[in-house]
Order: sequence, then structure tokens, then C-alpha cells
Amino acid sequence: MRVLVVDDDEDIRESTVMLLEAYGHDVAAEKDAGRVFARVEEFRPDVVLQDVNMPGLEMRLHLEGLARLSPGLPVVLFTASVQLDEVRGLPGVAFVVSKPFEAEDLEDTLEAAVAGYRAAAGTP
Repeated sequence: MRVLVVDDDEDIRESTVMLLEAYGHDVAAEKDAGRVFARVEEFRPDVVLQDVNMPGLEMRLHLEGLARLSPGLPVVLFTASVQLDEVRGLPGVAFVVSKPFEAEDLEDTLEAAVAGYRAAAGTP
């Protein structure tokens, strides 16, 4: 699985990348929300793991832009401070994960997001 991790917190970003690589995934990371669209075009991820609280980011507009750029691309949001109900139902959001998270829970969530996308697209 190709995962794009987006978080402005360097420690969280790097530890999440290491965790996902330990699970055998191909992982790219981005700290700047303004570069996410370019990274999606370059890296072609199967799923985006995105922090909710990024400086200068209007999440609804960001997700709408991702949906136009890569229709059906599942996004898993992770957050430590935002109420989960506030982000559920935003465009393209497959799941919401609370920080801190358990490694196996994150892995299961990412797999479910990608499996759901593939089932909807009719691909294996």
C-alpha cells in the first residue's frame, strides 16, 4: 500500500512513517498542507493519512480539492483535539483516527479504507 502521511508535527510525521514502513508500506510524507496536491500527483498514494489541525488549512476546501484531483482517493484523518463528529462526513473522509493511536488499529483502518475504495471502484 502506498500511504501519504501529512502532518506538520515532525515527531508524529516521522514516527508514523517508520511505523507504516515497518508494516511494509511504501510511504511518503509531507509537512506542508499546501504541497499535498503536488505530492498526490507525484506519489500516487492508495490512501492519504492527514492531520486535521494544519496551519492555514480549511479542511473542507482541502478535501474537496483532493476529491477533484484524485476522485475516490480515501482520506483517513487523524486528530488529537478536534471533536470526531466535526470531521466525520467531510468529502472523501473514509475514517477518523484519534491520536494517540495503536499501531494495529491504524494499520487496520488504512487497510479498510483502501479495501473500501477498491470495492467501490471494482478493482482487486
